[in-house]
Amino acid sequence: MRANLPVPRELEEPDARHDPGAATIPTISSCTPRNSAGDAPTRPLRPMRCRRLRMLGARLRPHLPLLAILAVAFYLITINVASPWQSMHEDNGTLNESIAVNHLRYGLGVTKGQDLLDTEARQSFGPQHVTEAQHFAYFRYGPVHPQVYGDHPPLLGLTIAASFIIFGFHFWAERLVPIVYSLLGLLLFYRLVYRVFDGGVARLAAFLYATFPMLAYFGRNVSHEAAVMFWALLLLTGYVRWCQQPTRGALAQMALAVVIGGLYGWPLFYFAPILCAVDALASRRIARPLALVTVLPAALTFLLVMVQLDWVMDGNLARLSAMFAYRTGGGKHGVAVTTIAWLHQLTAWNAEGFGAWSQVALPLAAFFAAARASVEGWSLRIRLLVILALWGVSHVLIFRNGALIHAYWQFYLLPLYALALAWAAVTLARRHIASAPLRALALVFAAFVVLNLNLAPILSLYSTGYHVTLPVVPLVDLWR
Repeated sequence: MRANLPVPRELEEPDARHDPGAATIPTISSCTPRNSAGDAPTRPLRPMRCRRLRMLGARLRPHLPLLAILAVAFYLITINVASPWQSMHEDNGTLNESIAVNHLRYGLGVTKGQDLLDTEARQSFGPQHVTEAQHFAYFRYGPVHPQVYGDHPPLLGLTIAASFIIFGFHFWAERLVPIVYSLLGLLLFYRLVYRVFDGGVARLAAFLYATFPMLAYFGRNVSHEAAVMFWALLLLTGYVRWCQQPTRGALAQMALAVVIGGLYGWPLFYFAPILCAVDALASRRIARPLALVTVLPAALTFLLVMVQLDWVMDGNLARLSAMFAYRTGGGKHGVAVTTIAWLHQLTAWNAEGFGAWSQVALPLAAFFAAARASVEGWSLRIRLLVILALWGVSHVLIFRNGALIHAYWQFYLLPLYALALAWAAVTLARRHIASAPLRALALVFAAFVVLNLNLAPILSLYSTGYHVTLPVVPLVDLWR
């Protein structure tokens, strides 16, 4: 594991303690007024406060570029934030709108905390016989057609219901839930990469993470991906903390992430065992504390969700079984498609979510990572990449049919793509560009090119609806 580098003597903070053997030379601090009463030595509060502010400023200065990255991410992810459900892949908005409204309309005593939707919400973008402006009123006061959905754990619908209570019934209030989770996930991803790699890799990785269409568009998709990604990254951050310095706080963080993330979506139930398995493979032993806070909470939370679904569905889980069979591509419910056709469609979805350029650059980054693995072995950096790769690939392989139909099922590849590309680019720049200013300029130029390459698919996703071309309206127009 990587230890913190020692601070050079010339860069250390001066020792502020009083040396009785040294000559006392009266000085006037710029942070306090002159004290004529002679009591300055007994009142060092304000000088210490200024010193702490300077130290805090020095610590925060390397992270200032993150503010610009967050601004770009916020600008892109809030395009058309108040629009009705019209863009491609936004069918989930109507479903979760109905689920959240029903929690408030009928109460938890009726919904039992599980997803109860209106059957007319299944009609792509909602009831066909009402206008988009009447969606919320129809689901709140219209005819009753309740049906248990039950395709996912229950927490997303409950969170959206809480957003409706706080902000009112608006399209943007529903989208606010995945947007907040996506931006928080970006912060967690930056902190994770900064801790395991360094500031240069973290800044470029966060920029790629923020500007890939997979986050800039699908990051506001009203589904479980954004929330599960946040809790998965929190789990991974806790694992890194535990590897660097085993503490109870790191173990508690991992257990909390597994439980709450599992209540948002199914992927946490296999993300946690994957993390434990990679650690066991790297250390050649099963770490019991790690298993107790990953695999055990995942199993118990999965059991809890299944018991709740059995309760809500009156002991008949046939529909849930059919859903799993359909999405995994098994049994009579699977879509008949050849492996070549499946790979072709996934490649098309991948280009839509990450840009066609990434399909050229990623094999080069994978070759670079493999070369580093041959040198580093099972270092923490390599373990992190392997875990992220298995997370992204496992979701696509387990739910084979779901990945065929939905582009955003590749959402969990997002941190892998951003980290692998950033690590390779920054390392190569450091090796071949000796001048630090020129190196920074080259990386900024590369980021600008990437942003322009990603803007085309981002704007295409926002403007392409089902049989209609939509206007692209940012929350804040930068050119006005």
